[in-house]
Amino acid sequence: MAPRLRHGVLRLFGRRATGGTSRMGEGVRLGMVADALFDAVYIHVDGWIVEVNRAFEELFGYSREEAVGLTVFDLFASAYHDVLVNRIQQESSERYELVGITREGEARHLEVSGRTISYADGTARVVALHDVTERRLAEEQVGVLAFQYAADLTTVSEVARRLPRTADALGARQAICEGALAVCDGMIAVLMEPDGTGHLVSTAVAGADAAPMHVPLEAEGSATARVFLSGEPFFVADLTGEQGLSRRVVAETGAVSALWQPVLQDGRVVGVLLVAWDRELAHLSDRAAAVVGLFAAEAAVAIERADVLAQLDELNGRLARQVEALRLSDQMKSDFVSSVSHELRTPLASILGYLEILASEEVGELTELQSEFVGIVDANAHRLLSLIDDLLTLSGLENGRLAMRFEQVDLGGLVSGDVQGLRPELVERRHEIEVEIPDNPLVVNVDVHRCEQVIGNLLSNAVKFTPDGGRIRVHMREADGMAELTIADSGIGISEEDLGNLFERFFRARSATEQAIPGTGLGLAISKGIVEAHGGTLTAESELGRGSAFTVRLPIAASRQLRPAA
Repeated sequence: MAPRLRHGVLRLFGRRATGGTSRMGEGVRLGMVADALFDAVYIHVDGWIVEVNRAFEELFGYSREEAVGLTVFDLFASAYHDVLVNRIQQESSERYELVGITREGEARHLEVSGRTISYADGTARVVALHDVTERRLAEEQVGVLAFQYAADLTTVSEVARRLPRTADALGARQAICEGALAVCDGMIAVLMEPDGTGHLVSTAVAGADAAPMHVPLEAEGSATARVFLSGEPFFVADLTGEQGLSRRVVAETGAVSALWQPVLQDGRVVGVLLVAWDRELAHLSDRAAAVVGLFAAEAAVAIERADVLAQLDELNGRLARQVEALRLSDQMKSDFVSSVSHELRTPLASILGYLEILASEEVGELTELQSEFVGIVDANAHRLLSLIDDLLTLSGLENGRLAMRFEQVDLGGLVSGDVQGLRPELVERRHEIEVEIPDNPLVVNVDVHRCEQVIGNLLSNAVKFTPDGGRIRVHMREADGMAELTIADSGIGISEEDLGNLFERFFRARSATEQAIPGTGLGLAISKGIVEAHGGTLTAESELGRGSAFTVRLPIAASRQLRPAA
């Protein structure tokens, strides 16, 4: 190295040459400093290398004599020459990375930093090189692994997405095996599940053809049974001497390596997924094992979902058949009741006609006792006729064939008329009745006869189920475009348990049966059906021992052209 250049390098290291400051010569001291550095260092003038340290020799494989005389371009890959020229021209001291080429042609990733020094004849560039090859390779390996894991997870997610979400249990299991082949790049996949008799059987196979498998759980040599009982995966690189898999299966499929993966559901083993390859795998990497484990977990969810959906489908089918059977039975009952009621009505009409003739004494005078008997028969015949009419009305409501003739009337007028009709009974039972009807008409579009039937039934119930001397309140108002009629009493009331069944056919509240109050249990069912046929609602509120309140809500007519109430 030229003396003047050596002086510049010493100044760079903070050591100015002064006489008598050290027994060592400047050249010796400079060499010791340079060789003590862990990083490779070279000095170049106008691109020609003039000095290197020992770390440089170890990194590039050139001796000092071989290195001196090389150019900086001999040290780096050609793809980085432009970057190198740019950095030299800028005299930049910032760190940057280049790929160096050793004497043997090996590429090394280098972190480069340089400094320009001045000396009498000009300037030189001192360059330090830090080898980061191992770090870069590790980063690249991490990147590759991350990419592989991401790809594996994407594959598992895609396969899981394709697993059927239907009640096709067999199709779901088949899709699981096909997905396992896609994830593992195998040649055969078999799903083994317990059959409830102490055996594991193949429920699905994908890839190579294989006869159905049947493995006893107590089979000591079976890898499938062992994995099912232990819940631990098992891998065999070479099946040649492995007894855990049937030799028939190995011969038929040509399997060389195999993995048994337990299928877990809430920590419980529900099956074993067997994946085999037609090539020998030296080992199963942790990454591959993790991917298969993830897929097995997805498979467990798919199996459970398919089985549950299959059970739901079966239950729904059974329920649908039962509902249809009940519907047919109910229809047959309704048809039977309607038919019988019509058949009873004809002879009953004849009976009532002849009773009327007897009561009028057109065919002869009756004694007092005979007249009493005729009256009893007539009353019960009319009671029977009322029951038949109720059955026919109920049948018509259920099959949608109840004839109704709609007209616009004032609901208040209908209520007033029915209240007046009950006055004698109210007086006899000493009931107090309070009637509140708005001055302005509440016009509704109804079948007058059917509407009076509802009002009369509710008023009659209030009278019948209220002890003598009780109170009845009839209140009407308009609310939210509906005519609202409430009939409340201070009667025996209805228990909360019975209230939910109150509108069912033939149902009678326990409070009524315990007090032997007569009734058929049809009136409220018919009333509710008639109100709903008019687009309205009938609701009940009650408390045992404190009375009941029934509320009818009917749509108010859009155009109010009244016809007088009958």
